[in-house]
Amino acid sequence: QDDIRSAVQSARALTELGEDWNGEGAQGYSLNTWKRVKRFVLTHASISESRFRANLPVPTINPADQGSLDVSWRLSDRQLLVNFPADKAGPITYYGQNNQGDNTISGRTTGREHRLDLVAWLIQKTK
Repeated sequence: QDDIRSAVQSARALTELGEDWNGEGAQGYSLNTWKRVKRFVLTHASISESRFRANLPVPTINPADQGSLDVSWRLSDRQLLVNFPADKAGPITYYGQNNQGDNTISGRTTGREHRLDLVAWLIQKTK
């Protein structure tokens, strides 16, 4: 879980980019959005360990449109993208699929829910 904590902590630097960070009018990233990402990722890493006895893979956390942040897991056989909007009242959206495109997961969440389905999807064993 130290690697996950490190990835989340490194992403805090995104909150220092400020407005127009790319020279094209991009919106900055708030500390509150990053805190929602941190809470979600660390909570679900803990759930993965306590409920499934498995380590959650380490995600990448990147800037996205309109002040939102993307949390992305790219595994050898599947990927999951979770987007955290700048507006804390807006839904967190997610979409995942395997490399063949026949195993998908998508939806919305508030971030206050424990999403065992997302954890299970990320740590599932494949043939």
